[in-house]
Amino acid sequence: MPLFRHTRAGQEPTVPRRHTPLPWIALIALILGAAALAFAWLAGWIGRDRLTAQRFTDAIEATGPAHPGFRRAHSKGVCVGGWFAPSAQAPALSSARVFSQQKVPVLGRLSIGGGDPHGADGNARVRSIALQLVSDDGQQWRMAMNSFPFFAVPTPEAFFEQTRAQVPDPATGKPDPQKMAALLARYPSARAFQQWARTAPWTDS
Repeated sequence: MPLFRHTRAGQEPTVPRRHTPLPWIALIALILGAAALAFAWLAGWIGRDRLTAQRFTDAIEATGPAHPGFRRAHSKGVCVGGWFAPSAQAPALSSARVFSQQKVPVLGRLSIGGGDPHGADGNARVRSIALQLVSDDGQQWRMAMNSFPFFAVPTPEAFFEQTRAQVPDPATGKPDPQKMAALLARYPSARAFQQWARTAPWTDS
């Protein structure tokens, strides 16, 4: 590789300018640093105050005794399987494959609210059903439905507050009534939900 550039007669030869690798090194370091921060954030090493699935799980577990091997919420349930047969008028309303396929396999789960896998069905105010429909072209429909007409609180953060308010006080073994009173004062929908739970008709089964 020549050390000097060719020059015209009478001109001094010039040494070609070398490009420094520092900008590329800085860019690589920036990318690696951003990736490390993203990994730490996803792992929960930073930003620990944000609402995560693990914090929800921990809060739900703290509301009652542990039941290893069972779901934390809606612990008691039974799985069902069957078929969904759409109405002949359904294709006129939607182009989804589940409405034009002759029959669609369904997997479901019937459950009651709460974390007790041995709870009495007759005492459960909340009854739930979850369904998964899989069409022959691989589309999946997943639905989760509850027997109550509206949610007690409007956001996931509020639901986390509600769950934390239900954690028993170690001194009494019962939830702190002041925490629940503060929650009801902050969310009118929670008071409306309590009214629904007290007065609405119960389902037969």
